[in-house]
Amino acid sequence: MDDLQKSKKQRLLEEILSSKEKSSYFIIAVTVIFTISVLFFGVLPSYSAFSAQAVENQKREDLLNQAKDKLDKLKLLSQELNSETQLVDKLYKVLPNNMDQDAVIDEILKLVQKNYLELKSINFTENEDIPRKHSNLMNDQKLKVVGVNLLVESSNSNFTSLISLIRDIERSKRFFDVVELTFSRSNRGSEVVVYQLNLKVNYYFYED
Repeated sequence: MDDLQKSKKQRLLEEILSSKEKSSYFIIAVTVIFTISVLFFGVLPSYSAFSAQAVENQKREDLLNQAKDKLDKLKLLSQELNSETQLVDKLYKVLPNNMDQDAVIDEILKLVQKNYLELKSINFTENEDIPRKHSNLMNDQKLKVVGVNLLVESSNSNFTSLISLIRDIERSKRFFDVVELTFSRSNRGSEVVVYQLNLKVNYYFYED
């Protein structure tokens, strides 16, 4: 009798253990299926979306870098063009392609007034010969010379202003070449001393 009861208890225990083992397998299987589902429907799409966004961001960054490079090149070209334009303007002022008497008079008058002098007269003589000191230019048939004759007066007894005027003319951006000059002095009244400067300046231009 005791053996029979022991046998029943053993079978019951085996059934319980067998059922727990099956239950464990079932739980493991459900866990695996759930994990796969999460990976397939959650993590993988999110990773794919993240990867696609990273690619788009890289493309956008590349386009911005290309646009910046083009902008930098345009700025550099603009600076070079501006520099060349300024150089052309300076060259045109130094050696213009025509005889602009009004521009010459304006330039001379500014320099005279800068030195507190008075321009009494100015006249032009065309077709002057090129001085020997510029002999390297003598064979250039398009280079023309005009003589500019000035009479300048200093009524404040200041002789140094006349000297300063000569220096300013020689340093002018225009191609002025002082070729002749004479000074004279006279008295007006008992105290006023007047200095006069007769000046001949060659003005050069390049005829097209």
